[in-house]
This record gives sequence, C-alpha cells and structure tokens, in this order.
Amino acid sequence: MFRRPCVAMAFAFFFLGTGIAVSPAEPPTPCATPTISKESPAVIKAAPPDVLPTALPMQVERCWLKPGLIATYRSDIGGTLVRTFLGYPGKSEHNCDKLLPPCQEWLEENTSVGKWVFFLDGDLNPLTRFQDPANGRTFYIFMKRFRWPLTIPDAWETEAIGADEARIRRDVKVMRWENVQTPAGYFWAICIEMHNTNMSPELKLDWKETNQTFCYDPALGITVKTSADASSVRHWELISLTWYKPK
Repeated sequence: MFRRPCVAMAFAFFFLGTGIAVSPAEPPTPCATPTISKESPAVIKAAPPDVLPTALPMQVERCWLKPGLIATYRSDIGGTLVRTFLGYPGKSEHNCDKLLPPCQEWLEENTSVGKWVFFLDGDLNPLTRFQDPANGRTFYIFMKRFRWPLTIPDAWETEAIGADEARIRRDVKVMRWENVQTPAGYFWAICIEMHNTNMSPELKLDWKETNQTFCYDPALGITVKTSADASSVRHWELISLTWYKPK
C-alpha cells in the first residue's frame, strides 16, 4: 500500500545549493521505494516490535531507486554519513565499465573522511575509488555482499577486493527478518551476516578476520543499520530518509 512504480524523469535537475547534476535515467525495472519529500520527511515505518506483520516472505528481490533519494546515517562515535543517489550512468561512464549493470552512482559525504562518489553494481555491491594522497596511487575497493534474490537461509562464499588491493574471502549468510529500530523509525529488514578473512597476509594489514552485519529493508531499497567488530566505527544507523524534488 506504500509503494508505487518509479516514473522516468524527462529532464536533468540539480540539487539545491550543490550544483550536483542528478541523472534523469530510468531504472531498469519498477521501483518499490515510497515517495518521500522534504515537505513530508517521515519514512515509512514498520509496526512497533510487539505487532507482527501477517507474513514475511522468505525471498525478496532488489529494489531500484529513483535519483534524488538522500539517506543520512549516524555512527556510534558521533559521525554522520549522507548518501545521495545520483542515478544510473551509462556503462561507458566513470567506473561503470568495471561493474555488472545497471551501474548506480552515489555521492557520499562522511564527516570523518570527506566527500566522494562511489558506485553500486546491479547486485548493489559497492565499488569505491580511492586516491592515496601520500603517493597519488589510485586503488579500488569492491565489496561483494549481496546475491539476489535474498533467500533465508541461503549462504555462499565470495571474494572481494579491499584496501591496498587485499584479497578478502567473504562467507555470507542471509539470517533472518528483524524489526530494526533506528532514530528514523522501525523497519522490517533482512539481516545478512558476513565473516571476512584476509587472504593477502603479505600486505600485513591490521586485521585477519572480521565480522559484519547488514540489515537491508527491501521496501526502501537501502541498508538501515550495519555493525562490525574490527573498526573504530562499529555501528551505523539510519537517522533520516528524504527525497529532493526539483522546483
């Protein structure tokens, strides 16, 4: 009842005060994301924890977003992370030729590390391009974490590329539905647990094994909460979800 198909936008528009162009490209399939605006900033919330939905599916498909979605997160050490969905660039643009289509482009503003653009592939796996200021070397981090459709209790093993081009083995399992409480409200989300193993000991990284959990709300198409056990920032949680509408 809270969902409607994405509507293709016939023109490019710009974020107020930022000058950042938002792609008018149409998602490849209908989008389940609710309409959210600055005039009505409240997100669609799940029922309180003591009220269960009539049924939760054992399998869900990915959600394609509309350009203009802005998700803001807060960390457990007080930092904020703002992700703005810019759209669906063509395969030949930017770093999209490295990714499974359709490529999805985001602007990320982190209070601790600054601003950069990153990309998601067609399976919502992120590719981030970093430049080392010490030597000017560019490297990529590609973290595989989703496999669609998400089905409880599927499990699989995959590899990812981390900092300094480290090879990471990732053991992933789709665990459960959870009514996740965040400052933005309650969300029925599928929680995915991952065990990461550093397969490049020659790089002498400061970790050998880590664990992470992502809770993904398929109605919104985004992760609403994450946790990790080997980082200075252990938790991120959604604090607001807004939609910028051009004038």
